[in-house]
Amino acid sequence: MHRELKRETARPAAGTSKAQQRRFDAFRRRYNDERPHEGIGDCTPTSLWMSSTRPYPERIARPDYPSHMEVRRVSTAGTFRLHSQQPFLSQT
Repeated sequence: MHRELKRETARPAAGTSKAQQRRFDAFRRRYNDERPHEGIGDCTPTSLWMSSTRPYPERIARPDYPSHMEVRRVSTAGTFRLHSQQPFLSQT
């Protein structure tokens, strides 16, 4: 899927972000609505999709941690503050 996405939308990249978004939108339509997928019996993903019956909560409650745990915020760079240092947490 990612190889197809790259080939159809990003090599070469469009001249503007608006034009690039049009390419992504067209790819998504073809991939989900038109192109049959062998792994799902040559159906399109859209033809098999069903919305969830579970309601989506209006607001997600803040997590409640036990009092013995220290809560830290992780930055977008993957670091957090601990005793005046900023260790790196993880990478994916």
